[in-house]
Amino acid sequence: MAQHTSTTVELRYAGNAARSRSLGIRALSSSLGGFSDAVAEYRDIALPLMNLDTVVESMRTRRGVFCATMRFVGEPVGIARIDDDDAAAADAADVLAVAVGFIETVGIFKARILATGDPMPNSAERVRMTDDGMEVMFSDGGAIVVDREAYAASKSIRLAKSLGRAFGSFAGIDVDTVTICAPDSGESLDVPSGIARALRDVEDLVEVHKPLIETRQLQIDTIQFSSDKWRFKDGGEKFYARIADAKFLAQWNRGEMSFKNGDTLNAVVRTERTSIGGTLTLGERMILKVSKPHAVLFQPSIDDLLV
Repeated sequence: MAQHTSTTVELRYAGNAARSRSLGIRALSSSLGGFSDAVAEYRDIALPLMNLDTVVESMRTRRGVFCATMRFVGEPVGIARIDDDDAAAADAADVLAVAVGFIETVGIFKARILATGDPMPNSAERVRMTDDGMEVMFSDGGAIVVDREAYAASKSIRLAKSLGRAFGSFAGIDVDTVTICAPDSGESLDVPSGIARALRDVEDLVEVHKPLIETRQLQIDTIQFSSDKWRFKDGGEKFYARIADAKFLAQWNRGEMSFKNGDTLNAVVRTERTSIGGTLTLGERMILKVSKPHAVLFQPSIDDLLV
């Protein structure tokens, strides 16, 4: 499969402002900044081993629609620059995957808002693994099948807040709809003003802090063999965290290393932090990198020796 290190995403703004040709970089600066931040957040969640730059390449009005073209340029970070035939390196450099996954993530927010009125998941939302990805089932009975990384990103308040900024200026600039397109893949999504208002509410209500990134020694509590989300133990606390280290997972899946519950991992952990009503809340955790895994030595009991 061809590897993409550069691609474009088009943001097509439709409405009276576009038809009257009153849109430009000044009117859209907040919106474009929100999109750039949202893309960066998606990258952090789905492909953390990628360096990604986003720049506004062009702006033009065409057939009553104002189109802003953003170019994505990416490359793997140092720890992912391994042999060219390694799957982890290829995944870390595929910028088209970021564009397609980002559009799919916005689509999940849209579907959730249409079903519940809220961009964030509620207790009635159910998810199950399928051969094609993740089936997300909403409280109104609707369901969609999405990519696993896109669903993980759709639970990020930080990403929702950035999208709130991207869409929050709709009323002020008289835009009815934004269509997000990835021309290299053919993917596109319409986001009408009602969806934009729900995302803007997240921007108004939630304060997002910089993620906490630290190296921790974690004990494996539960290995989920069909998933990249394992349960870990840190002191008296137990939590689930998705492992984003593709090289580690590939070695684990190939049987090149062996673990059991109780073993420990040295890991770089990313923890989301938000404040709602002044109360700090720790959110999703992600294992960015695993290094120097330690297996707990087997200590036989008397019963084991008597078998």
